Amino acid sequence: KTAGIGGVIYSNGSEISTFSDPLFEKTNNESEYLALIKGVEVLIELNLLNVEIFSDSELVVKQVSGEYKIKNERMKKLNFHLKNKLHQLHNWSLTHVKRDKNIRADELSKEGLDKAKI
Repeated sequence: KTAGIGGVIYSNGSEISTFSDPLFEKTNNESEYLALIKGVEVLIELNLLNVEIFSDSELVVKQVSGEYKIKNERMKKLNFHLKNKLHQLHNWSLTHVKRDKNIRADELSKEGLDKAKI
């Protein structure tokens, strides 16, 4: 199954960085984790270490917070990998937002999907 991930980084209301990547053979939830991991990697590269992170994946946000248990082994590995990346940030928060509040990231994920189809 092809998928795409995308994300956008803002500073003081201005878009300063985006990413849009194709994925292959990943579930929807794996894609959501991989998008967050990529976003945190970009933040670290840009030395933006005090951040608010928004995701439209309620499942991933609640798994990271510990509110939801993780049963699937692949998801456990992705959660562990994401938390290792988050530990490299100084201060961070992760908040669930509805997809309609995440329009730019959603557009970028569709661009990633288009790349996957080529």
